[in-house]
Amino acid sequence: MSTRWFADMVETPRGRLVGLVLLCLILFFFCLGSNRALTAHEVLMAGTAKQMAMSGNWIVPTIGDHTWTEKPPLPQWLAGICALVLGGFNEWTMRLPFALSGVVVVLLTVRLMTRLFDARIGWLSGMVQATTVYTVMYARLAESDMLLLVFVLGAITVFQEVETRFATLTPTELHRFRLAFWVLVGLTNLAKGVAFGAVLIAFTCGGWILLRRDWQAIRRWWSPLGILLGVAVAVAWPVAVVMYDPEALELWKRHLFDRASGTLGYTQPPWYYLVQWPLQMLPWTPFLVLAAPASLMAARREAGSDRFCWWWFLGQMCLLSCSSGKHHHYLIYALPALSPIVAQGLVSAASQLADVSRSWRRWTVGLPIAAGGLLIAGVVAGGLRSEWRIDGWVFVPLVSVGCVLLAWQLAQRNVVRSTAVLLSVIVLGHIYAQVVVMPRVDTSAADKRFLAEVERTVGREQVLAACGSQEMAQHIFYLERPIIGIWNPADLPQALPPSDQIFVIARGNARAELALLGSVEQILQSTYTRREKSPSDRFTLFRVKPAPSVAAK
Repeated sequence: MSTRWFADMVETPRGRLVGLVLLCLILFFFCLGSNRALTAHEVLMAGTAKQMAMSGNWIVPTIGDHTWTEKPPLPQWLAGICALVLGGFNEWTMRLPFALSGVVVVLLTVRLMTRLFDARIGWLSGMVQATTVYTVMYARLAESDMLLLVFVLGAITVFQEVETRFATLTPTELHRFRLAFWVLVGLTNLAKGVAFGAVLIAFTCGGWILLRRDWQAIRRWWSPLGILLGVAVAVAWPVAVVMYDPEALELWKRHLFDRASGTLGYTQPPWYYLVQWPLQMLPWTPFLVLAAPASLMAARREAGSDRFCWWWFLGQMCLLSCSSGKHHHYLIYALPALSPIVAQGLVSAASQLADVSRSWRRWTVGLPIAAGGLLIAGVVAGGLRSEWRIDGWVFVPLVSVGCVLLAWQLAQRNVVRSTAVLLSVIVLGHIYAQVVVMPRVDTSAADKRFLAEVERTVGREQVLAACGSQEMAQHIFYLERPIIGIWNPADLPQALPPSDQIFVIARGNARAELALLGSVEQILQSTYTRREKSPSDRFTLFRVKPAPSVAAK
């Protein structure tokens, strides 16, 4: 098995950069738009982005006839621009900005960890960052998390550039770094929620200054122009929205404080994040456990790079744990701090592999035995359940072959080839999960097919409306033809043009409300709608013939 190309790639800076970018392209972009429909969270961003482009109002996001100001609009702006430039609103154009954000996150990780440690740890940290479960998951979703991570990680990278190079920086360079830092802090307010990203940055960077008792650092980061620019970027959109819709301010307050108190949902116990990070750091969690003791000892001895990474991770995790409202994706802004710890584990494993005095017999024997067990289990599972056939008869044998190859290279003590095999198995697992597993568990696929059938059934000359709440964003996004979104069915007569019949998309249980307007006939119904409790909860196409008294309104 020739891996000379892999060795050449990892031995040069340019080769490492090219290799990382190729790795990101495979993991983040392969089948990005065709493997599954937009999720319920994705379609909120996508539907509001499409309505922005159609209405020309790029300031206040709306869903139907209601404003949707729960989240800031930078993700919608980026997705809308992609759609307009690339020729259409689809899964690919909606997810593209966030896949690109994933690439930026990986490159920022390399830059930051190279600055904190060395070039080898920096490159390995980037490889780890690109292949962790949480990075691949959120880089392939049209949601704001990966975009916010760019700004948080970017600000921390700028912070460490200054802290580690301050003695050699010219006044002009320092001025530029300070401006970049404060603008990045301000941009976090446009990415996800009010003040969330700024608090994470301030806690991590400000807390590090306090831990070191470096009072001169406060002067280093004092920049009236930078602070003014950051504040301007942060408040420009909220001020514009409040001028248009004063109720938005109360909404943001409720979201901020009610989510922290747990009354708005996502309520979890204090230890919630302790069981989340090992899952999100897969498949590298074993190497993290291997390297953690030595890294923690180094952090205890001196206020160096290891201590900063542990402060970043543990500090943010403790801060987030103080809130009753918790969600697993809130933790991803702390997880890049663990990438260099994993990288140290990889370096330690490589040095042990090269040490001829150490025995690897357990692995060289255990991996083939495990491969055989997996192969038998896969064949049996594929025979018992038809839906598991591709898993048991295709994917499991490939993993088994990877285990055997890895055992072979470990026996030969070949570090480069062992790394190549391990990385190949990890990439294969991610691709399989995205191309095979995720479409299988796609809870929005049936509704996407339903909306395609609605498109074919209702002529463009017919009046088509949708009723309901935020879920109308899905109808607005997937229907090519114009659609009138009305939150309250009782408002249909006032919102729609006079017609002897109208077509309405709503949950099946809205039929009683629609019947108050006139005669109602069910035309189509989805075969499954997310979170349905019964078929009456499914999306349904109704034909409503308004009563004369209603039509006259």
